Amino acid sequence: SGTMLGATQGLSDRLSTSSTDLCVSETNTFTMKIDLFASELGYIKFEECGDTLNPTIAMEMGETYTFLQKDLSNHFHPLGFAYYP
Repeated sequence: SGTMLGATQGLSDRLSTSSTDLCVSETNTFTMKIDLFASELGYIKFEECGDTLNPTIAMEMGETYTFLQKDLSNHFHPLGFAYYP
């Protein structure tokens, strides 16, 4: 199987994250919302990850993923990715 990648979390956090802490989408779709009340600037939430704020999502190299940002809370909140092998 392919390499699993974690996204949306800092390097030090990701290095200590076990595979059981990863949020997995069975359909390779992540529905993004911003919880504006979680902090001064808000935190990312994905419907597929429950109530976890800024979750580490599991992604497999070579797969295609869809990120839905239709919720109005996403206005002026671009989605960015970082990768650490």
